[in-house]
Amino acid sequence: MNNREYLRVRIPELTVLYNELPPGSSPPFFLGFGEHKEPAIDREGIVDDPVVSAILESLGKLESKVDRILGYLERQGARKPAYAYQGQVVDISGGGLSFATLSLHPVGAHLELCLMPQVGDPRPIYAVGKICWVEPSSEKSNLKANHVGVRFVEIDEVDRQAIIRLVFHMQRKEKEHRGSEAASKDRVKDTGPLHADPCHKDGVIKE
Repeated sequence: MNNREYLRVRIPELTVLYNELPPGSSPPFFLGFGEHKEPAIDREGIVDDPVVSAILESLGKLESKVDRILGYLERQGARKPAYAYQGQVVDISGGGLSFATLSLHPVGAHLELCLMPQVGDPRPIYAVGKICWVEPSSEKSNLKANHVGVRFVEIDEVDRQAIIRLVFHMQRKEKEHRGSEAASKDRVKDTGPLHADPCHKDGVIKE
């Protein structure tokens, strides 16, 4: 499988905060992904009602999110940074992301991730991901950075859908931007020599 297949869209100015999980460790419980025992419930007399099932499922997701917040507050109370590392997202989709970082991490390492979208739904997105590849960054602004590709291995479906909506939102903005640029070029072309292109010696705009 091509590890880059999940990369969908380039996201400007999106920061990812993360921690590298110790080798062999399971995802932390406060993220809501770790295994935990369900509370004992007396199911005698409970009818197999889809409405009740939906409510219980919603309560389970709410408990998961509360665990994340409590874990964050616990670390803040200990006066330790909630996340040790920070990266700049390059590409993202519902299946994973790639980002540039000055830190070096081994392929196969698991990362605890927190994304803070700047557009659309502003709430944090949490996930656990596995590093699929690491290579030198091609960004000219920072040649010392590493380009890291991560595949999500644990993520709530709600958060995955939030990422997909973010991708579609950015794609729509990019399409609108290209459309406005094309319309602007057409207007400049129609005006003729009144708006000559200074980049060409003859002053003629060349398509």
